[in-house]
Amino acid sequence: MLGIALTGWQRYDHLSVLCELLPLALPSLASCLQILTHGQFSPEAQSRVTESLGISSVEVETMESSSTGDSELFPGRRLAELVVELTAILQSEELRHFEDNMFVRGWFTPYHRQRKTVSPLIAQQLQSQAMTLLALVEQRVAMVRKEMVRLYPASTAQEWVEQHVSPVVAPLQRVLVDTRASLLEMVPQNVSASMGSKSPSSSESVLGSS
Repeated sequence: MLGIALTGWQRYDHLSVLCELLPLALPSLASCLQILTHGQFSPEAQSRVTESLGISSVEVETMESSSTGDSELFPGRRLAELVVELTAILQSEELRHFEDNMFVRGWFTPYHRQRKTVSPLIAQQLQSQAMTLLALVEQRVAMVRKEMVRLYPASTAQEWVEQHVSPVVAPLQRVLVDTRASLLEMVPQNVSASMGSKSPSSSESVLGSS
């Protein structure tokens, strides 16, 4: 018997991390089926996919801005859009390389943190930047989680966040904790209390728990 088996696994085995999620991966599945039918991903094949799923592009990066079809044809489309938005933030230079910026490397190194020899002005600036970025991520994560639990168990949503989001924001959370600790020692408590009233654990409540 001759044939072609087209498979998609959510995990490579029961103990591996999530590698793909349906219905989020429906454009990929539909594209593969059309390639099998047409022998290549021709304009006709692409057209069949976009029309069938109610999307104007099979490119994940452009799905957010160009999708205009009926979302009911592609139940994972809204989640796909939100994941694209969140991924763009997580991959931004400002967030991913936060610990490499000149102020962290010049005025807030591990040496400075351990000895609390930190410029209060620099510490406040870094604190403000970290809080702004974390707030943006938290907002997007909350939206992703809300949409994800409509399609998957809450445990799957939690695993996805911990695997894809938590490692990226961990450096910001460390900087936020360290700036507050430094400011508490260097600045009177009644002054430092007004420097970012949000507790360090508030970020973890969104990113690290359901």
